[in-house]
Amino acid sequence: MRHLLVTNDFPPKTGGIQSYLWELWRRLPPDDVVVYTTPHSRAARFDGEQPFRIIRSREPVLLPNPLLAHRVRALAREVGAEAVVLDPALPLGLIGPGLGLPYATVLHGAEVTVPGRLPATRSMLSRVLTHASLVIAAGSYPEAEARRAAGRAPLPPVANIPPGVDVERFVPLPGIERAAMRARLGLDPGARLVVSVSRLVPRKGMDTLIEAAARLTPQHPDLQVAIGGTGRDERRLARLAERSGLVVFSDEIYDQMVYDEAQFVPMATLVEDTLCATLSGLSKVYRACGYRVGWAVFSGRTRAAAEYLSAIDLLSSLRLCSNVLAQWAVQTALGGYQSIGDLIGPGGRLYESRAAIARAVGASQYLRLKNTPQGAMYAFIGVDTERLPGFDDQRFALDLLEQKHVLVAPGVSFNVPYRNHFRVTTLPDSATLLDVFGRIEDLLAGYASAPPQDNVVSASARFK
Repeated sequence: MRHLLVTNDFPPKTGGIQSYLWELWRRLPPDDVVVYTTPHSRAARFDGEQPFRIIRSREPVLLPNPLLAHRVRALAREVGAEAVVLDPALPLGLIGPGLGLPYATVLHGAEVTVPGRLPATRSMLSRVLTHASLVIAAGSYPEAEARRAAGRAPLPPVANIPPGVDVERFVPLPGIERAAMRARLGLDPGARLVVSVSRLVPRKGMDTLIEAAARLTPQHPDLQVAIGGTGRDERRLARLAERSGLVVFSDEIYDQMVYDEAQFVPMATLVEDTLCATLSGLSKVYRACGYRVGWAVFSGRTRAAAEYLSAIDLLSSLRLCSNVLAQWAVQTALGGYQSIGDLIGPGGRLYESRAAIARAVGASQYLRLKNTPQGAMYAFIGVDTERLPGFDDQRFALDLLEQKHVLVAPGVSFNVPYRNHFRVTTLPDSATLLDVFGRIEDLLAGYASAPPQDNVVSASARFK
């Protein structure tokens, strides 16, 4: 059935809803699909690569008003659509009952969690759902919330389609690369690992993951759970980890290196009733990488973990040739003048270097920086592939080193699925960084006039 998908959230805009819609709709017969969505600076190339038609609105946001309803009806007639899919149910779905066309609506979760429980918005959501011909739910949770909102009114057929994983795109790293990546993240290379990267909000279900891990640990002592993200549920999840008797490990090596209004919250201040291990060292905030000194500070229920801490102490005592002289520097670093404060404020070297990177990227024809870094001492910079089709970050890093004598880290080395990013450090002064970005711009301008030849052997091939 040919249909018109109407949504504010479609690639190249990034996000969970955008990915969900694209992954589903790109698998449908292209002749059955027309998408009506909002404009984007990189839309031209993306739209041209899709097998189905995408129509972009002039307005930055589609609002559920009579003008949008009129436009959707006109577009449906123009493209021969037999039905309309409105994403999400609120607010865009509000135009559905008055369209005069069969329509389906999509439920993701956030738009039904609170609106579905407030009297006024629940009645609006119920009307959208019960007048639809089909409800597409991104999992059991939004389906359950939809049924709650509908109350006694019968729902149309519900297609429960949880977000999936593209097994051809997301594949395990080869053994050596996987071990190196886990070591970089402070994870045991041989552990059974469960990872979640998400906003920490209740509907994401991190509490279920923590409780399950606690139950499974006695039978699987090598089980590790790594949760990445921040959000309003952070404190509650810390309490849950406490009740489950889990050890909380927190890598806080960039703790004082924050900019502008960003704030750092030590995990030890949230964890009270279980053991918390705070990991840090001299290499970042104290700029003493060569000392190779770090530490783990245990807080919380240390008495209950006496046996565990004794074993940690034994393992550390078995380490030969410890750098005792460097260890004396720890006391001075922690107890002395905190010079990092002079570096991260206006006029400070790290602050000004960060600003110089933002200015250089803003003036570039080819570079993009989604957000100015709010912490640490790196920037993850993107390259506009509309201007440089076929850009490869690994080849770029090699060319930049050999031709311009500048060393950067290609984005693919951080296990991202795209090849158009690279990482730079904010440690050099602003004058040096402006020179560096001038060299980067020269190289990218050369790419634009004469695309480079592929001269890089991939890591996966190199380690076979």
